[in-house]
Amino acid sequence: MAFKRDSKKIDLSLPSLSDIIFLLLTFFLLTSNYVELDEMLDIKLPNAKGTESQERQNNLIEVSLDGKVNFNGTRVTKEVLQFKLNKLMHDFPDEVVVVRADKRAQYSDVVSIMGICKAAKVKRLGLAALMED
Repeated sequence: MAFKRDSKKIDLSLPSLSDIIFLLLTFFLLTSNYVELDEMLDIKLPNAKGTESQERQNNLIEVSLDGKVNFNGTRVTKEVLQFKLNKLMHDFPDEVVVVRADKRAQYSDVVSIMGICKAAKVKRLGLAALMED
């Protein structure tokens, strides 16, 4: 039994291929974690004895050497930080807030951030430090 061979050309649709490539690219961009926590601000933590290791907190205030402030990975002014903390404490009064300040940062910058936390009625405030061996 002889089979007939169709001599039809196979045509690839370029718009369909570009749609698939675009969707794959979008998927990988959205699912990849390309920003590390330590790369947000150049911060060197101080050492402390008797500290407990904890998982990364969601409510993280970072203070860099030059006094720049990040809240949960987003650069904010002190006024915006006050607003966000007030809203957070209104919605979730028992939330933990962790201040992660560079050990070379100005003491006044860290105290100012702690004052903002107090004004926002943060009940559970922590300071991040590296554990000493």
